[in-house]
Amino acid sequence: AIAARADLFDARHEAAFRLFNGFAEGCPELVADLYARTLVLHNYADPPEAAHETVLGAQQFFQSQLPWLQAVVLKTRNGQTPDERCGAIIGGGTPDRKIRDPKGGVWYAVDLRLNRDASFYLDTRNLRRWALDHLGDKTVLNTFAYTGSLGVAATAGGARRVVHLDRSRAFLNFAKDSYTLNGFPIHKPDFITGDFWERVSRFKRAGETFDCVFLDPPFFAESDTGIVDLVNQSHRL
Repeated sequence: AIAARADLFDARHEAAFRLFNGFAEGCPELVADLYARTLVLHNYADPPEAAHETVLGAQQFFQSQLPWLQAVVLKTRNGQTPDERCGAIIGGGTPDRKIRDPKGGVWYAVDLRLNRDASFYLDTRNLRRWALDHLGDKTVLNTFAYTGSLGVAATAGGARRVVHLDRSRAFLNFAKDSYTLNGFPIHKPDFITGDFWERVSRFKRAGETFDCVFLDPPFFAESDTGIVDLVNQSHRL
């Protein structure tokens, strides 16, 4: 797996990518991600104890192969506590708080123990690079923005305006942190904390349109104004 991903490593150890995808590479209870100098291991076994030796072996292997690692975080999918599910430090010191995409040199703020998903989606790399290459001088609406990575990429690509929309102010603060890391100006009205359905209705009533809309919702979510259900009602989105 390391050999197959050799071209994703960078000399300064600032990049982030999936080191080992056990679902497709023969060990479904284990996934390993790299965020700069921090290794994040995911234990998907049920019960978690069934993968204890696998996780320990993976930790030892990666630390021997990548001696520059500074921290190791373990996320236990079926853990008993939120801390287990969001991540426990099992090696080294403080996890990294920022990563850098080598293409375009874009920085992203992260908190690897914020949620089960580490606050940043590695599998959107191609979409982030598409935004860099295609959204210059465009207007962009980033719905269900989470920590804002897609909008940050659009801004780095020269978008004229990027509006981030999410129900969580805390998540949008990460987008602002990413702007600060990159030296982008922060226009506070473009970081909107609110419900998708209500805010989109406002845009429609005002006749406000965008050149590009990112629509990356959870599979299911419910609020007072509507339901997000990608399986049965994706057409509403």
